[in-house]
Amino acid sequence: MKRIVGLLGGKIQLGMIAQHPVERTVHVWDKPHVITVYQKSKCVWIAVGDYMGERIEVKGSSASSAAKWWADAARFKGN
Repeated sequence: MKRIVGLLGGKIQLGMIAQHPVERTVHVWDKPHVITVYQKSKCVWIAVGDYMGERIEVKGSSASSAAKWWADAARFKGN
């Protein structure tokens, strides 16, 4: 199996799924929010966090896209 560098710089093997959650900070209306992002399957990432007292959970095809979708969903709720 080929090896690639994971999100946190650690080496992982292709075909393995990194299910360790990673905390990320995203900004919604110029305020930072800490969310948790983890890989559910080969091409599905989940971003979870609270915004204005409500839990938001979204899916994306990568860790960064899941974080972006989470921020977009939070902005929508904040309107």
